[in-house]
Amino acid sequence: MPVPSRDADAYAVLGVEPSASQDEIRRAYRRRVRAAHPDMGGSADEFQAVRDAFESVGDPESRARYERGQRDAPAPEEPVRRAHPSASGATAGNEAWDPASRRGRPGAPRARPAAGTRSFGHPGGFARLRYLSLVREWLADPAEPSVPAAPVPPRGGAALADRPEPYVRRARVVAPPVLAALVALVVLVSGVGVVPALVGLVVGAAAGLASAGPLGRAWYRAEEPRREAAERLQEEVLAHERALRAYPDLMAAYSARLARLEGLRRRFEADAYAPDLVAEVPAAASAALRAAVAQEETARELMELGPSYAFWNGVSVPRSGDAVDHLVLGPQGLVAVESVPQGAEAATDPTARDAVLRGLDARARALAREMEVPVVGLVLSLPSGVLGAAPVVLHAADDPHAIPAYAVARTLLADHVAAGLPGLSAMDPERLLAVRTRLVLDARFV
Repeated sequence: MPVPSRDADAYAVLGVEPSASQDEIRRAYRRRVRAAHPDMGGSADEFQAVRDAFESVGDPESRARYERGQRDAPAPEEPVRRAHPSASGATAGNEAWDPASRRGRPGAPRARPAAGTRSFGHPGGFARLRYLSLVREWLADPAEPSVPAAPVPPRGGAALADRPEPYVRRARVVAPPVLAALVALVVLVSGVGVVPALVGLVVGAAAGLASAGPLGRAWYRAEEPRREAAERLQEEVLAHERALRAYPDLMAAYSARLARLEGLRRRFEADAYAPDLVAEVPAAASAALRAAVAQEETARELMELGPSYAFWNGVSVPRSGDAVDHLVLGPQGLVAVESVPQGAEAATDPTARDAVLRGLDARARALAREMEVPVVGLVLSLPSGVLGAAPVVLHAADDPHAIPAYAVARTLLADHVAAGLPGLSAMDPERLLAVRTRLVLDARFV
């Protein structure tokens, strides 16, 4: 962490008192970094000093380490004048230093208030519509339980038995006389005579008795589907009896659900975003609302960028069902921003964060290809308290195979974008104008 020296006190560089709150430090940093930016008339040294000062005191932990280091450092031999007088102090010419002036010069005239950041689209609008749709689906009347229908017996009746022996016994009774009669009838029809017919009768009976075993077992195997159907019918009968016993409880639960839904619908109509209602909605609806809130928070931060910037919210990727949460266009070019909701796994888990970044990378590349605009950077806008004051570089700008990517605390997003994302250079103004024109004319929103 860069720590300004005592000759360049971090509070003095930012133009605040050491007792200033974190919000006051952030506001001062936002003013100073814009005034010190080389593109706005500042110098590279002054710009870097402002960034180093903010990284030293921009969040409570860094600020505590910085102040401990200041207390432990040896005192200077001679009094050293602060790098800049505070906003409430006066210069030798009795003119107060204005931290919002163009270069931070004492007595420099204040610039005319600038126009605000231009914004397109409705941040979080699609996610809020999805939340409302999911909640309405959740509040719809459930299907009324029906009286369980009785099972239908299988066609063809039941099987003879569940063992092969009864089939063999039945075959021994039926097969000998039937086969004996057939053989005798064949012999008589052939005109051989009565005696051969009697012999055929005996032979047929003997053959029928001998074949009764195989015939009985074949009969047993042929009726296997009937036995299986009978087993299923028995299970269905038992299940039907259980369903009949449970039916009154189902109707009671159905009636209680209807009564509860009436109360939930009244609360939904009164305030669809009431905290007690949000706590009860399904997980998918809750996730959609958190996504909407994250996108709205990011858009509010981006509104602080100033007239040199414009951003688009919920930009649809052509010829796909995907969208990019935010596209930010500024002096460095076009940056795609993904708003990570509070409580999302990607907020704290690096593996999940990489997955979100890969998704953003794919959508940004598809959008750049379809709209013929260059996306020069990717930013994950993370909830407060996850990161410190400095942005985290996920993909360095010198990696030829990846778009430069960064993770930034949401409350500091505008500060870092205005100060310049590490490794990104300024884009040609004519190219910026062409990209802005293309987005204004062709961007479509979800």
